[in-house]
Amino acid sequence: PFLGRLVSPRQPQRHAEISRQFTLRGIGGTNMNAVRLLSGGEYILLKNATLECWNIQQARLVWSHETNGPDPWLMQFGAEVVDGGDSVNIIICEGRTSGVDGQRGSLIQIVNLNLHTGISTSLLADLYPDATSEDFGIMEAKFCGNLACLIWVFLTRSDGTGPQNYCILMDWQTRSRLKLAPNPLTSPISVNLIPNHVLLMTNDGLSGIPEISLINMAPLSPHWRHTTDDSTLDTVHPSELEAIVHESITSCPPESRGRKRELCAYESPLEEGTYRICYLQLFTANLDRHQVIGSYSLSLPNGLQDGATLRQRSVQITDHTGDSVKLGRGVSYSGHNLPRHYGPQNFHSISHPGNPHQTVVLDLPEATPRRIHISVYTGGLTYSSDDSVIVTYFK
Repeated sequence: PFLGRLVSPRQPQRHAEISRQFTLRGIGGTNMNAVRLLSGGEYILLKNATLECWNIQQARLVWSHETNGPDPWLMQFGAEVVDGGDSVNIIICEGRTSGVDGQRGSLIQIVNLNLHTGISTSLLADLYPDATSEDFGIMEAKFCGNLACLIWVFLTRSDGTGPQNYCILMDWQTRSRLKLAPNPLTSPISVNLIPNHVLLMTNDGLSGIPEISLINMAPLSPHWRHTTDDSTLDTVHPSELEAIVHESITSCPPESRGRKRELCAYESPLEEGTYRICYLQLFTANLDRHQVIGSYSLSLPNGLQDGATLRQRSVQITDHTGDSVKLGRGVSYSGHNLPRHYGPQNFHSISHPGNPHQTVVLDLPEATPRRIHISVYTGGLTYSSDDSVIVTYFK
C-alpha cells in the first residue's frame, strides 16, 4: 500500500490527495495527544486524560481505562487486534509519582477489551517499584500473541556517559517476565516480536555498526520469572545468544552517533511465514544529521528456523543538514515513514523507502500536529489536533 502519489521535492506545491477522511470532534484531543488507528480501521486508541478507545465511524466512546493510584501518568501504550477483530489486547504503562502506601515506580497492565461490549478483562498487572517516571522513559510497547515487550530507557548510565536502555519481555498467559539488556558497547537495543522469535537491533561490540539478529525464543526458557517472584529479575545479554540469522547495517558508519532508532516487523498479509522488516535510524556524523531507513524480507518456512533467510529489499540515506527532522510514529508495511521538517517552513512529508528523491508534502492544518501515526497495512494517517482526531487516507 502506498500512502500517496510520489512527487519530487523540487515541486513543493504538489501535495498528496485525500481519498477519504474521518473526523471526531469534541473529544478533548490536542496536538500533543498520541493516537493509534487499530487494524481494521474502525477503532482508535487515544491518549487523553486517560487511555480511551473510540469507534471512529460511529463517533462513539467504547471504553475508558481506569487509572490506578492518586498520581498516575500514562507513559506509553500498545495494542494488537485479536479474535478476528472482535477484541484487542492493550498494554498500558503508567508512571507513578506516589501511590498506595507511598509506592512509586511504574505499573504495567495488559487488558483484553471486547470491542462490541466495551468490557475489559485484566490479563496482567505488574509493578516495577524501582523504575520511576523521573528516571525512565518507555519508548516502545509491542505485542505478539501472548507476549509483549517494552523498551525502557534509563536517562543516565551509571558511568554518566548517557542514555542506556533494556527490554522487558512479558508473557501474560504464564504471568512471567525476563530482561534483555545490552552491554554499553552494544547499546541501544530495539526489539520486535514474531511468533516464537525475538528480533533485535543492537550495535556490534567491536565495530559499533548497527546489526539485526533473529533469536529463537527457546533458549530464553530458563530465564522466565513469575511476576510474584520478588527475586531480582533475570537478565539475558543478547550477545550471549546464538542468532538464527544476522545482518550488519553497513550504511550506518561506525563513528556515527545514533539519536533515534526504530525497528518494525510485519507479517505479509498474503504469504504466511514471510515478514517485512523495516529499520529506521537518525544519526549524527561530523555534526551532520542523517536518516537511514531500510527494509528486509524475512522468510521463516513453516515458522521454523531451518531455512530462515533475511534478504535486503531497500536502503535509503537522507541528509538533513539544512534543517532539523523529527520522525513520526511508525513505519508502514511498505516502508514509508513520516519525517517532520523544522526550518524556514515546518511541514510533514511522506518518505519513500527506496528513493530519497521521491516524497510527498502533506497538506495538513496550519497547527501541524506533533504526534502523527501511520497504520501498518492501510496507510491511514492519524493525528489529534484542536479538540479533534483526524484519520486520513490518501490516493
